[in-house]
Amino acid sequence: MHQQDYSSKVSALAMLFECFPASKVTDAMNQTYLEAAQSASKKAVELACGDFRHGRDDRQRKEFLPSTAQFSERVRHHQDQIDRSARTFKAIPKMGDYQTPQARADMSKKMDYLKKHGPEATAKKYGIKV
Repeated sequence: MHQQDYSSKVSALAMLFECFPASKVTDAMNQTYLEAAQSASKKAVELACGDFRHGRDDRQRKEFLPSTAQFSERVRHHQDQIDRSARTFKAIPKMGDYQTPQARADMSKKMDYLKKHGPEATAKKYGIKV
């Protein structure tokens, strides 16, 4: 992890801890929060901290810090969303790219009939429900 990313994650966690002064953070809790932060991007950690600071979570007792398990889960949630949005998807092939020559010929025949006779006659001839 880059030093700048680590510092940003620690800052986000420190701000989270400051927003819940009634909660006591032990060294073990601090270490667990940092472990969850290390496994994700800076953005995911910042989003998770922001969610808890602003009450955008489904906990019943929002006046206390989230448990380390809740924090880890929220970080993973945001990291999954970031990873999902970063994936590139294959372009959908054009209609003609996966049709057989016979299917293209049949479609061409139907289109020619449509141009000559209109939609109602075409639907009737080819058994298309309108």
